[in-house]
Amino acid sequence: MEKILNHRDRYICSVPSSEVVKEKFNDLLAQLDKLNRQSYDQLAQDAEKIQNQKDKITDLKKKLLIGEKNKKSFEKELLSQAELLEELNTEKTHIIVENIEIESRKNQIKPKKNTSNDDQIFERERIKLKYYRMLTNIKWDYQDVRTSIRGLITNRKDYTQKFYYDNDDEKVEEKLWKEIEKCADFDLKKDSPPH
Repeated sequence: MEKILNHRDRYICSVPSSEVVKEKFNDLLAQLDKLNRQSYDQLAQDAEKIQNQKDKITDLKKKLLIGEKNKKSFEKELLSQAELLEELNTEKTHIIVENIEIESRKNQIKPKKNTSNDDQIFERERIKLKYYRMLTNIKWDYQDVRTSIRGLITNRKDYTQKFYYDNDDEKVEEKLWKEIEKCADFDLKKDSPPH
């Protein structure tokens, strides 16, 4: 029995009292509570980081979609430009061939010399032009022929008159002849060109 009592005393003294156990238990609960709070804080931070990463991934996906759309539109434009370039190269080749043909035809054509008959016709027309100028006394201004008729009429003495008419004017001839009549003071013998 003594043995039993010794064992009991020995184990009872090693067992802490209920207050010590309570205190240790409370300490343990406080540590667990602190660990739980830290875990919740860490989980909240991790959840926030995960959400930020998800938002970044969503933004990157949107940018990727926009980039793919831009890439497709650029590819279409590049393809159309390549087709246009191909057409232009084909057209350039045709133009070069046509230019070579025209150049060879031009080189084959020999310059024609004027005959004496051509020279006579040219001289006769030149004299007609000189008489026409003397008769009308008109000096034409050829700067803007497409839209207007302009020049000046003079008798080379005391009458000089500028004129300007639109091409749309229906009475241009009539107006010019009136101006010619005003300055019609010229002597046929004095002003005639040599034969």
